[in-house]
Amino acid sequence: MAEVSSWIVDSGATTHITNSFKFLENAKPLTNHFVALPDHTKICALAIGNVVLNSSLILYNVIFILSFRVNLISVSSLLKLSNCTVLFFDLAFIIQDRTSKKVIDRGDETDDLFLLQSPFTVHTRSSVHSCRSVTNVDSTIWHARLGHTSEKVFNKLSHLLFNKTLKYNHSTCESKAPIAFWGDCVLTATFLINRLPSPALQHCSPYERLFLKQPDYQSLRVFSCLAHASSLLSQRHKFSLRAVRAIFIGYPSGYKGYKLYDPMNKKIFISRDVSFIKIEFFFRQLTDTSRPMVDNFPDIVIPVSITDAVPLAALTSPPSAQPPSQPSVDMLVIEPTSQHQSNIPNSPINLRKSSKQYRPPSYLKDYQ
Repeated sequence: MAEVSSWIVDSGATTHITNSFKFLENAKPLTNHFVALPDHTKICALAIGNVVLNSSLILYNVIFILSFRVNLISVSSLLKLSNCTVLFFDLAFIIQDRTSKKVIDRGDETDDLFLLQSPFTVHTRSSVHSCRSVTNVDSTIWHARLGHTSEKVFNKLSHLLFNKTLKYNHSTCESKAPIAFWGDCVLTATFLINRLPSPALQHCSPYERLFLKQPDYQSLRVFSCLAHASSLLSQRHKFSLRAVRAIFIGYPSGYKGYKLYDPMNKKIFISRDVSFIKIEFFFRQLTDTSRPMVDNFPDIVIPVSITDAVPLAALTSPPSAQPPSQPSVDMLVIEPTSQHQSNIPNSPINLRKSSKQYRPPSYLKDYQ
């Protein structure tokens, strides 16, 4: 994405300074690093990196200061690190390569300041690029993925991810998660808040301020939606299922994958190879009686209470002392009569023996 940045060429500055983190390449965080200003105040520097103004001019060791109002090019740092020279005139200046004397860039004098207007390309992150490659974007799904954020934040992120403003469709959370999963709800909400732009951080996210890179928005999914996770090869045989039906319940810390709940086996596991059903919610179908119930887990057997099968009076009443007059069909026992018993022989049965003569094999005759 091509942008134009304004830089003040200052012969009194000792280092290059920028107020926009997106200009930096190969950025590294700084801790306890302060820069002294001419009024003897000190401001904190957050990162250091390189800025590519064009194919022939690269600024090295540029310090990122968020509260700084302008971008500065230090003449001394430029002469030492970039192998070039700067020639000032009354209304303009030029930057030349020290070896070939080729003009690299030039600028004009404006309001007693020498300004360099430099168009350059901001390299976007892979996650943002992959989002922009999507043609059909469902704003309702993305609003749910981002945790039902406000319209202002949603419009800012939609412009960043898709290079256009999506229609804001306000929707409420439809997970209907039971209280046992409220802890996962809080962790997922915290995960999303740390990745959303904040006005207190100059519209940067806490994640971007901490790690100096944009979050991966492409991996976000709708909380508590149905999913199919691929089963592990080491834990399945030829006739076992290739996927496990589960419920998405969050993003595990320290793992690159998704946290899933298997309601059939009542287990929580982590998987990376997951296919999501974005518009179906298992918990909502359990609590919503206005719509027909869709059995997404037909293999789950819900145990029936014994009180539903046997009347309560039969459980509390004492057993009757009198036996029933006639046995029921289930309790009918057939006993042998005396006639059958008389036909059973009392003498032991002689077993028939074979009349075949035993002959040892011919190859054993030498051992007899």
